Amino acid sequence: MRCPRCGTLLSEKELHCPECRLGFLAGDRPGIRIAVAPKGEVLCGHCTYREDCNLPDFPEARRCTLYRDERAPAEPPPMYQTPVSKRFWSVPLLFALLLLISWLLTLRP
Repeated sequence: MRCPRCGTLLSEKELHCPECRLGFLAGDRPGIRIAVAPKGEVLCGHCTYREDCNLPDFPEARRCTLYRDERAPAEPPPMYQTPVSKRFWSVPLLFALLLLISWLLTLRP
């Protein structure tokens, strides 16, 4: 990510630009990031929420907390994984079930 004001290369976790001090958080609240448009551009033109936007700066917003770039690749949904303790309980159960079935088959005349 580059700072829209001065062009400094930044990591995604930066809270503000170290060169020009432009902030990227809404009211210094962690987790609420502000998208900032480069000079001379607006965010609303390629935002995924532009059809439903009712913010006061629409359609000329240069800073927005809801902005999602429609040109960015879509993030895959998070994959749910069961905890290890729940995954491995079935192995002994299946083994015991297999032993029970084999024992019952040997008892058949």
